[in-house]
Amino acid sequence: MVVLQWTYLAAGGAVGLYLALFAFSSIRERRPRAVVVSLLLLFVFAGAWYGWFLLIAANLVFLALPLAGLGLLLALFFLPTNRCEKLDSSSPTERVDERDTMFTREEYEPGTSRYDRYYSEHPQHKEIDDRLRELPQLLAPGGRYYHEERSRKIRDTLVKSVN
Repeated sequence: MVVLQWTYLAAGGAVGLYLALFAFSSIRERRPRAVVVSLLLLFVFAGAWYGWFLLIAANLVFLALPLAGLGLLLALFFLPTNRCEKLDSSSPTERVDERDTMFTREEYEPGTSRYDRYYSEHPQHKEIDDRLRELPQLLAPGGRYYHEERSRKIRDTLVKSVN
């Protein structure tokens, strides 16, 4: 009888300690919403868990039910859901032509011999690459996220760092 009561109190203390540490960690990370949620959960859990203990401490069957539920939640949390597949860590068997990567294709300028040579060999990429070249550059007027004042500040900062 006493063992079950002490187990119940210890389990509640462990969950409460977990929620308190979560709140403390959230304070250190400056996450106010997480602090509020964790403290709210801590007080609701503590009130319900220990309130149940005060109401039902004499009836051990009703005291064992929340413990069984907590044990089931822990089991569900820690038991693996499926087996992990072993990753193939062998060397790649397929070679990649670096000329076909998006970063390299972006550098091909119309009118240059590299541009003409690449797109004569790979005409399937020309249409989409030309459409992408027509889009405004990052932080340039006309871009989706362009903001005149912020873009000017960023450009000024970059120019200062280069000089």
